[in-house]
Amino acid sequence: MDIYSEKNASQQPAIELLKSLGYTYIDTQSCKKERKSSYNVLLRDILKNQLIKLNSYTFLGETHKFSMSNIQKAIDDLDQPLTDGLVKTSEKIYDKLLLGDSYPEKLKDGKILSFNIKYIDWDNL
Repeated sequence: MDIYSEKNASQQPAIELLKSLGYTYIDTQSCKKERKSSYNVLLRDILKNQLIKLNSYTFLGETHKFSMSNIQKAIDDLDQPLTDGLVKTSEKIYDKLLLGDSYPEKLKDGKILSFNIKYIDWDNL
């Protein structure tokens, strides 16, 4: 066992730290299954469930969940192609993760207003 390998020096301690904070570790096999393709970086089903759980908006004192089409759009928007190059694309993804993004929702009275979907629960890390 090489104590100076990247896995032992940084990856394993990071995994243990995140697990101690309550995060769920997904082993390599489960991750591959969840990704469905080696070209897919996002764990789309897990992300979808977390975005549904994490996000809602309040309008006129009533709380509403985002439409599934907006949840799906938020996932698709995070899955950026590298058409602008690696650095620019990474910046776009970073901004989206950090700030979230705004999506239009149709209200009961027919009005359309935009509300923010966040990717990270900054209140409950």
